[in-house]
Amino acid sequence: MKTSEPRISVITVTYNSQKYLEKCLESVAEQTYRNFEHIIVDGGSSDETLSILERHRQPFLHVVSESDNGPYDAMNKGTSLATGKLILFLNSDDYFVSPHSLQALAGGLNGHAESWCCGRIGFVDAQNKVLSVDVFKNYDFREMLVHNIIRHPACLMPQAWVRTLPFDLRFKHAADYLLMLRVWKLYGPPRFIDEQISNFRLDGRNLSSDIKSSIYDEQKARQLFRKEARQTIWIPLDWAVSRLRLLAASWRSRGR
Repeated sequence: MKTSEPRISVITVTYNSQKYLEKCLESVAEQTYRNFEHIIVDGGSSDETLSILERHRQPFLHVVSESDNGPYDAMNKGTSLATGKLILFLNSDDYFVSPHSLQALAGGLNGHAESWCCGRIGFVDAQNKVLSVDVFKNYDFREMLVHNIIRHPACLMPQAWVRTLPFDLRFKHAADYLLMLRVWKLYGPPRFIDEQISNFRLDGRNLSSDIKSSIYDEQKARQLFRKEARQTIWIPLDWAVSRLRLLAASWRSRGR
């Protein structure tokens, strides 16, 4: 391990996560970037989650199990426990696609530890079948204001930023979207690496699989951001775009 490498805190929140957790843990453990810790914030699981965590006990793995107020509350707790200069949130049903994923993100910062770096993700189903992979080559804030294009399982940023701008618990689906909007406004666009970092699971059971609720919650987060940025003139247009996205989602669901 290079002592000059900034420490990375990988935060994973769990609750009855036995089905997919092992793959997540193994993908973190095999990372070639070794100056990291993996913090698990468990919401009081009653299945085999804690047994799986015990089997995978490593010096870099830290587990806290207690009741919480949902995933974003647990992510805030993880941030408060983190000792790394940089932070990444990896869902318990997601996983890094390569042993070099953390190294790629850290390298993308190019020594600028007060910046942030993001890559692409793939979307997989319950059987790890790839449904799609991000194809964009860069980030455009105009597109970000239409929908969330930054995926937190493929995004590395300074831990201090998340402490300053914690996940807003008023949002069930889009607190991460609001965080990314606020970070972009305060600190500028992320550095982009043209590399797939992780796979994000859509199995019909997790929050992200509820597309319509996610679109609606994103719009509420966007409206709050517009008010903070004194851009309320754009809110009616935002609502119109959200309605079009909802119609498109309904059309796709009927076509299945």
